[in-house]
Amino acid sequence: MNDEFEIQLKIFGIKYPLRISRKDEEIARKAAELVEKKYALYVKTYDVKETKRLGQDLKFLVAFEFALESLKTQKDDMMPFVDKIDELNEELADYLKIRTNQ
Repeated sequence: MNDEFEIQLKIFGIKYPLRISRKDEEIARKAAELVEKKYALYVKTYDVKETKRLGQDLKFLVAFEFALESLKTQKDDMMPFVDKIDELNEELADYLKIRTNQ
């Protein structure tokens, strides 16, 4: 059963049709809301009247910040695995040293 359907998300004052799974609807709407809030924060922080150029720059900063946060989260999520792999590599190297010295 195909549970995809189309929703309209308003981001930066523009409505975007998005075809998504019903289970992802709530998170997609929250993501759009976060983008809008972050953009409004940048506009307020830099106390700007939006011009086309400046508006694009602020939108870039919003996208960059979310990408950076995403990559940091991915790295943090992987660290336990990386640490375990390093530990296993050390154990294997020690084992191989012992075996080759016999």
